Amino acid sequence: MPASTSPLPRLALRASLLGGVLLDSALALAVLNGWGDAPAISLSYPPMLLSLIGVRLGVQALACYDRRRFDPLIPLVGLSWIGLYLLGVVLASAAWTENLPTALLGLAQCVLWRATR
Repeated sequence: MPASTSPLPRLALRASLLGGVLLDSALALAVLNGWGDAPAISLSYPPMLLSLIGVRLGVQALACYDRRRFDPLIPLVGLSWIGLYLLGVVLASAAWTENLPTALLGLAQCVLWRATR
């Protein structure tokens, strides 16, 4: 494993956080546009999940900007991605491969966060 001061894991973590910001932005727009009726999103989001998406989007954006201040929240964001994937599989009866990128993004954020500590 590379040293925590190595720039490659830090850059990969920031890239995964930026990817999360972009994905959360798309999810929030889809939810606001039709409350989850967009064909690209298999999970129907209730209004409470919109606040989760907004908080997660904000934390990821701020962690991209100032990682030291928001460092303890990064694994929670990654776990929320994994939880959202599991919620989609269990509650929406979606195929396990449909929302797999969200779970992989959460897993990448958790692993990269640990590698840069």
